[in-house]
Amino acid sequence: MPLPEVTLNVLRRFWGTHRHPKLLFPNPSGGVAQMPRATGPMDRGGVELAIKAAVADCGIQRKITSHSLRHGFATHLLELGVDLREIQKILGHARPETTARYAHLTEVTSANAAEQLEKMLLAFSIRWEDVA
Repeated sequence: MPLPEVTLNVLRRFWGTHRHPKLLFPNPSGGVAQMPRATGPMDRGGVELAIKAAVADCGIQRKITSHSLRHGFATHLLELGVDLREIQKILGHARPETTARYAHLTEVTSANAAEQLEKMLLAFSIRWEDVA
């Protein structure tokens, strides 16, 4: 998966908060002060708790999970015009059917499709007298 520069910079800043020699997301049991000595990575429960805390800090009222973030990520990529096969590769799916379930069609994707169709058809020049 491509790693945007902005994401890399955020990850570097986060690593700077604990400086674990091998793990980017060490298990925070025992508190942040113990993270540099963690023996394993953050587990699924820790990830979900971190997401829950971030959602609360942002004032979001909806239930957000790592799974819903993954769905949203795929949908936004699709809205930006990223090919479904490329999204499949980014998400690590073996089957395109799995990716299709993640990438929901939205008003944005419908508008993009209509706009692209309009551009394509405007590029055609039909001489009606030749059609008869």
